[in-house]
Amino acid sequence: MSRPCDVCFHNVYSYLDREINRIQAWRIRRHLNRCGECQSAYVFEEKLLLLVKSRLREDLPPDFIDRLRRALSDEK
Repeated sequence: MSRPCDVCFHNVYSYLDREINRIQAWRIRRHLNRCGECQSAYVFEEKLLLLVKSRLREDLPPDFIDRLRRALSDEK
């Protein structure tokens, strides 16, 4: 695997979750457009992520978000 492939593979979930900056996203898109192997891997990971999000969705208890916010505030 080449260095660009390693970088692409390492950042694929951050890319899918839109957790990277525009320059990193552009580099990954450019690599995916040029590398069929990484493009195939990306398509698989994208489908897997969508499947997990759609099938494993659960309703949270109403007070969960408030408890989570308080816990995070306490950590600060």
